[in-house]
Amino acid sequence: MLASNFCTTSLILQLLCLLFHATSAAIYSAHFCTNQTFYASDTKFQSKLNTFLSSLVSNSSLPSLNGFFRTSVDDIDGRFLYRGDVNATVCHGCVAAAAANITRLCPNDTESYIWYDECMLIYSNNTFDNDDIVPGIPLNDEGSTVNTNHDHFNQLLSNVLNSLEGKALESSMGEKKFAVGAVSVTSAQTLYGMAQCEPDSTSGRCAACFGSAISTIPTCCNGSGGARVLLPICSIRYQLYPFLYNSTMLIPSSGMHIIMYIIDYESSPLTQVFLIVLKRFNSVH
Repeated sequence: MLASNFCTTSLILQLLCLLFHATSAAIYSAHFCTNQTFYASDTKFQSKLNTFLSSLVSNSSLPSLNGFFRTSVDDIDGRFLYRGDVNATVCHGCVAAAAANITRLCPNDTESYIWYDECMLIYSNNTFDNDDIVPGIPLNDEGSTVNTNHDHFNQLLSNVLNSLEGKALESSMGEKKFAVGAVSVTSAQTLYGMAQCEPDSTSGRCAACFGSAISTIPTCCNGSGGARVLLPICSIRYQLYPFLYNSTMLIPSSGMHIIMYIIDYESSPLTQVFLIVLKRFNSVH
């Protein structure tokens, strides 16, 4: 009974964390300034950059974009990609925050990158030269503890990330390349994972990007219960708590079984949280 109550309480706490995340503002993750070439303030380039960023923001609220938008203004090229589980309203808020902060964090830089939990935005006065894996930024969740043998956890993690990569790569060119899943680590701990690549990138480019991201995990984050690797066209993430914004979370059974999330863009996160808590509470009482 004590174990059941603990599991139920733990689940409720995780879902309340998810609810807080779902209703909060865009959460900054990282940025990268190339610091190679710069533009002077109050110049034609700055005016074009402002027009470019305004175009990204104005297009970020369109639900028909499949989570991705790319545009150019003269010699400035760039795009945004928002996480596959968020809706256009969340996307708009995230892209607006990214557009406002990228020039503050990378002042007068002609090529910059910024990532949030819910989206990423980049621009350049070049064509990026098809550099899909540079920069690569790993973020290690050092406060997350694994309650099991590390070798066992690393094997589960490898299986999850590779399975999600394969699932994301099943999408055709132009379609959303996004997959998430969960697997039980112990009776009281669940591993959640995500893999996403830009819709306009080929399967070959996405596979190379995912390969680079996944291969970074043992070096940056071995033994950690949570991490992200952020690259120009793809990202991966895993946590020991549910972190998606707006999805129906399925509690996985024990073992190696990957359960894909059912994405629901219209349902309220609050409604989903209470349904999940109620279902789980009834199953242990």
